[in-house]
Amino acid sequence: MSSDRKEEIEPEQMPLKSDTDPEKLKVLETNATTKEEIGETGKKEHKKICRIWQRKSPRSYNFEREKDGTKKPKMTVGLNLENRDDKGLNNHIIMDFDEVFAEPDGSHSFNWTWLATNRIFTATSTAIYKLLAAFIAIPFAIFFGILFAISAVISVFFCTPLAVLLGIPLNALSKSWDFVVCRFLNPITRSICCQRKKEEKDAVILDV
Repeated sequence: MSSDRKEEIEPEQMPLKSDTDPEKLKVLETNATTKEEIGETGKKEHKKICRIWQRKSPRSYNFEREKDGTKKPKMTVGLNLENRDDKGLNNHIIMDFDEVFAEPDGSHSFNWTWLATNRIFTATSTAIYKLLAAFIAIPFAIFFGILFAISAVISVFFCTPLAVLLGIPLNALSKSWDFVVCRFLNPITRSICCQRKKEEKDAVILDV
């Protein structure tokens, strides 16, 4: 071997204990997988950015709801436009054809006559009712609104305070009257036998 040639000796790399430990290798693998998942989710979120031209129209949302069968109930604020008689104030008013006209089993008219009568009755009744309501409802609403307002004001600011005011002396008078009747008049009526017995009061009279 010549003196000019220097052999370069590379040191051998010894594996560390951390590189051969299986538990640490598992931890490193899990960290790598989580990083990959985070990167994929970030890409998906980036893809989900909604632009103006990619937005769905409200018709598409309604179509999807009809497919799913999950329709939300209609919310009405203030007035219920579908059921306008919740408390049944005008249940006695009859406007249906079946509850006004009826043919017995022995005498039936032609089918077309019965159908025409039904349609004419329902059409005329609804049309005339709507026309009359359009002209009469607003004036009567103003009239009865004024009457109810006047009666409410009188009841709130006159009748109720007057009743409370009169209740103070009348309460004392009723207590004193009860005391007089129970302490003085009841013994006198019992002694004269003018008071009815409880048995006679509660007895049931039977007709023979």
